[in-house]
Amino acid sequence: MAWYKLVNSLPPLPDDLIETVRQLNDDGDGVQWAMGDLLVSAVEELGPAYASIPELGSLRRARTYILRQLADRTGVDESTLRDRQNVCEFFPPKMRLEYDGFTFHQWRAFKYAGGQWRKYAEQAAQNLPAPVRVIRAWIRDDKNEVVIPAWERMLDKFIDIAYSLERDEAAPGWVRQAAHFVVEASKDWRSNDQR
Repeated sequence: MAWYKLVNSLPPLPDDLIETVRQLNDDGDGVQWAMGDLLVSAVEELGPAYASIPELGSLRRARTYILRQLADRTGVDESTLRDRQNVCEFFPPKMRLEYDGFTFHQWRAFKYAGGQWRKYAEQAAQNLPAPVRVIRAWIRDDKNEVVIPAWERMLDKFIDIAYSLERDEAAPGWVRQAAHFVVEASKDWRSNDQR
């Protein structure tokens, strides 16, 4: 099915969400965190509902749909929205308080280090102003480009599938229950992993 036909058959995003993203984008560079946090919340709140629509069928596609619709309705580049949502999802507000003085762009550079981000945050804190290109060079030199392990990528896909199965009313009860367990457990795993 062509993307434009799919878009016309799905429910629209809330107008207040679209307007808030438009305003945050117009406010300038200091609002990356506010916009990113809003997008994380929007994807968490709306993603499961959109993922349950057969034409989308997964959280990954629902996230893409939500961000694409926001981009189309606000004039903000889709990659900007995706970037802000990704960084804010990886670094929730509580975690950002640990290193209060870094810019959004420095945090985005730390994200490339995956689970080793703290190492580079510590290194940057001791070498301020720590330009982004320097942070990226540290990561590249240490790991010859940090690669997300295959198991971690597969786990993300597994959790996306569990989200969809949990909400699939056609699935047997035991399947939905097992999927619910995975979804709930993944929340605990991620919160423990980010401590």
